[in-house]
Amino acid sequence: MKLNKVFILLCATTLFISCSSDDDSMQPLSLKEQQLKVINASRAAHGAPAVQLDELASRVADEMARHAAEEKLMGHYNLDGEKPYMRYAKAGGYDHVTENAAAYWSSEDFNGSDEHVLNTMKELHAAFMAEKAPNDGHKQAVINKHHTHVGIGMAWDGKQFRYYEEYLDRYLEFKNISQSVSTSKAITFSIRPLSAEHYIHAFAVLRESLPNTMTANEASSHTYYMDGGDQYLVEAVSKMEEDNEGWFSYSFTPGKTGYYYVQIFLDSKPFEGSFSSAGKIQASGLGFFVNE
Repeated sequence: MKLNKVFILLCATTLFISCSSDDDSMQPLSLKEQQLKVINASRAAHGAPAVQLDELASRVADEMARHAAEEKLMGHYNLDGEKPYMRYAKAGGYDHVTENAAAYWSSEDFNGSDEHVLNTMKELHAAFMAEKAPNDGHKQAVINKHHTHVGIGMAWDGKQFRYYEEYLDRYLEFKNISQSVSTSKAITFSIRPLSAEHYIHAFAVLRESLPNTMTANEASSHTYYMDGGDQYLVEAVSKMEEDNEGWFSYSFTPGKTGYYYVQIFLDSKPFEGSFSSAGKIQASGLGFFVNE
């Protein structure tokens, strides 16, 4: 008798083809497009707008899925100790990302047919949606009304199958982002809301230690991740310089090694009073590895 086991990993509260293929064929893209319909049906059922399939986030999700399947990992950390927002920023992404992760394996080698792959993704997504409050982090990630795009990733290796959803909040344009950073060199960036309906409320610079390599057991033991470090430098939009085209610019010098994560919050009205993240859109995932 065939024995199947399904493991679902908690999310925080991010087209590279799976290991069955080495090139960007249309087959996996077609599967992702079908799975996108499943995701958007879940969102519509809870009054959330549809999201679009994002190519970069899908590449990041596929790479993590392949890595997790090959190394028999579960969850949100790779063997380099990198969290979802680190991997997405490292790949060139600037938007805020929220990751759902699921692991599946059975007593037999995974059947990689189109039908079985799609049915497995549907099954794992359905497990996200079946969660009940207060332990419904995956479900809340799916139906968050602020998400605009999603990356879908899947991969299988032997008896292992991994599935990832990378939800993005894309509300900003970016330019003049530092490409080379150090402890003594200023990190710079410029931003502008994509819509006139949104205003920059404030931003926070978070710092955490640089990631360390992990064993497979160590990586799998982390069933959730914190979105950023615990050292905050919070600034109001008044600290940013605005030009006549609506671009806001800011710079800061790290001063010490670590991973620096810039969170930018948007509101439906201009900033006034004091900073609060409640009800705001977290619209960026700017990340910088500062090694020296």
